[in-house]
Amino acid sequence: MLSEIKHMTVNDYDRVMEFIKIVFPDAVSILERVIFGSPFRRPDNFAYIEEDGRIISFVGLFPHRVRLGDSEVRAGEIEAVGTHPKFRGRGLASQLMEYWIQYMKEEGIALSWLYGIPNFYQQFGFEYALPFHKYTYTTIAPGQLTDLQPTHQVRAMEQKDLGAVSSIYDFCNRHISGSAIRSLGYWEHRFQTTTFGPHRWIVVSDGGAVIGYLWLTESDGELTVRESGAINEAACQSMASYLFELSKAHPQVREIGVMGPHTSPLARYLYRWGARRACTNEIYPGTWGGMVRIIDLANTLDALSATMSRRLAASPLSNHSGCYTITSEVGSAGLEIRQGQVRVVPVSDKAQGIWIPGPVLTQMIMGYKGLEDRADVVRPQDETLVQLLSILFPPDHPWVWDLELSEELLSV
Repeated sequence: MLSEIKHMTVNDYDRVMEFIKIVFPDAVSILERVIFGSPFRRPDNFAYIEEDGRIISFVGLFPHRVRLGDSEVRAGEIEAVGTHPKFRGRGLASQLMEYWIQYMKEEGIALSWLYGIPNFYQQFGFEYALPFHKYTYTTIAPGQLTDLQPTHQVRAMEQKDLGAVSSIYDFCNRHISGSAIRSLGYWEHRFQTTTFGPHRWIVVSDGGAVIGYLWLTESDGELTVRESGAINEAACQSMASYLFELSKAHPQVREIGVMGPHTSPLARYLYRWGARRACTNEIYPGTWGGMVRIIDLANTLDALSATMSRRLAASPLSNHSGCYTITSEVGSAGLEIRQGQVRVVPVSDKAQGIWIPGPVLTQMIMGYKGLEDRADVVRPQDETLVQLLSILFPPDHPWVWDLELSEELLSV
């Protein structure tokens, strides 16, 4: 028997907090801020099931806009999934999950993602397809930066710099799948809520324009870049020199950590000076990343069509033409290619078809893994189609920077 699902209101504060204290006792303050203290969430982003006036199961959905290749899609993040211990085993969380999945389908949301316990969310069509951004590190010993000299001014970030910083972020992430589309309001909120304690924001200026930025935290034992952006190598050199000078005040720091994708400008610059990759996962043991589900395959591919056309134009199949149908558990979609231009069309019986398991297709579309990584379960009708799909969906170093998670985990 299905239970009635209700959306949260501001009047539900006491009941929600009572539920959180029971179900998430180690994350009460974090979830209070996420659910009630975020300017980016509304009360109706959260739904629940109640019994005798008490909330017994709870799931949230937070809408985003994210990049997929260099296109944009609507995405929804599932969060705060939980059921009261006395009411587990009744499928209540599953009802709420299916409710939000159907909601996303009706609202035209293309993708959904979440971070959660292992071996549970696959039943709802989710698959690991995003590295967990907070634990994707580039590390370098301060001594490896000794000889670097700043080429530009490095100073504390000011409110007036946020527009330039936002533009640099867009420039650096314009091709990175999973990166969030951020508003200026986001930057104002982030800056206001992380200018205390160990947090520090700095920018690199060429005398007029801002050409790079760093958000970092420092202590006697840690010096970590939470986020960075730069438009050229000179900005990276100035930031690296600044990090070395800052490390002198913290002699216990053996390594400087740089979060974010390994393809970021600062990370690529530091590799030239001996930096290495180091990944850990202390928060979600047993999981190695975010899970993604394709909500609407045709919608997703349509949003990606311009990106697929650009990828094809730069390949040996730039003049290719053909009609194809991609089918999986998440649905079917037709692709028509004419002289290298890709567009989504209705499914046709005359098109050459390929079945790709939903988890594999999800990882391909996100760029988490290429088709060649799962050749054992994908059997297209000819090798040209293998080559074509490898071009349209190449490994892409996807990542997600959650709008709130990083702040909540770092709050002191």
